Amino acid sequence: MKPPARFSSLEELASRWRVSVKTLRKIVQRGELKTRRIGAQLRVSEGDIRSFEALNRR
Repeated sequence: MKPPARFSSLEELASRWRVSVKTLRKIVQRGELKTRRIGAQLRVSEGDIRSFEALNRR
């Protein structure tokens, strides 16, 4: 059985990446990062975070 996916809020991810939540929302609006609505909040799966980081390494 697959373990449950870990999800982060935009606020948690903004802190992790040291960017503003506004910047993250722009990334989401451009379709570069997938989100899922869980309850009233947008969440990003750890897998989607890792994929985005791999594509955007400097």
